[in-house]
Amino acid sequence: MSSQCERGPLTISTVDYWIQHIVFPLQVLVLGVVIYDIVRKTLSAQTRIVARANLLVLTILNVLIFGTMLPQSLGSFSWFFEEEAFRRFYHHSKIPVNALSNLLSAMEIFIALAICVECYLRSKSSSLAKCFELNGRYVIFLVITVVSSIALTAYHFVLYELDTAYKCNGTKLVVRIRLNTNSLRPAAIKFCNLTQAIVVIVIPCIVMILVNRKHANLLRRNVLLGTFNECRELFSVEDAVEQRKKKILTYLCVLTVCFVFSHLLSFLPFLYDLIPSLYDWGFAHVITVMNSVLITGKIVTLASCSKMCQELGHVGLASY
Repeated sequence: MSSQCERGPLTISTVDYWIQHIVFPLQVLVLGVVIYDIVRKTLSAQTRIVARANLLVLTILNVLIFGTMLPQSLGSFSWFFEEEAFRRFYHHSKIPVNALSNLLSAMEIFIALAICVECYLRSKSSSLAKCFELNGRYVIFLVITVVSSIALTAYHFVLYELDTAYKCNGTKLVVRIRLNTNSLRPAAIKFCNLTQAIVVIVIPCIVMILVNRKHANLLRRNVLLGTFNECRELFSVEDAVEQRKKKILTYLCVLTVCFVFSHLLSFLPFLYDLIPSLYDWGFAHVITVMNSVLITGKIVTLASCSKMCQELGHVGLASY
């Protein structure tokens, strides 16, 4: 078989290969452990936990996001990339799968923010927290989240188009992905990219910082001590409440730093669409590493949200 007919890994570089072949499977393993703990706690009627519904939705979204990334990882294993049927599935599904990943990621960001807001409202004993309980208002919130995410990311489904050709007597598919300037003008592409970057990345990062800062300040004013009388039976000593508070503050800090850092990095792909010449400066390798960091950020965000919700539930703030 000639070298042109050989089927190599479906990765763009050596760095990408090792990330897809080693790092991503490890990330999936860690995610599985986090999800197991969340499902076990949220589905147990005996567990007191804040933001139960939102936490389950966030978990489902993370599973779906990792599912959209699975074909790319499988493409680094020889028993997949050597099969022409898989290669054709991978190439033809890459554009819609990546677009779906963008949609799910936008929803995941909004739900993560909702969890932080709900936790803050429950610590504040605000009646607005009832909007996140399983009722009609929560369904409306989910619908608004889905519709908003679709409106912001739908253009990804038509942003690129696939050019195909065949080699080796039609037995090997080769492709090229390029911007679909027939459906979207360059000015429209830049507008959509900039809008998504601001609404889905920049604004959520700012909101995350502000909400969690207000929540941390609220906790430092010993707001949890007010719940001590109603949940004294849960603790042997009053210092237990203070220990819980310190844990919550730690999770708030980890969540904020991880969320902001990883999602600001996800601004980089938009730079490529705005400044295509960056691709000539090894930008593809930067994107590969950035995606891996972003995936890690999603795992830490999910785990931090889960632990924070559990700790708040332990001090009696869960209402359902």
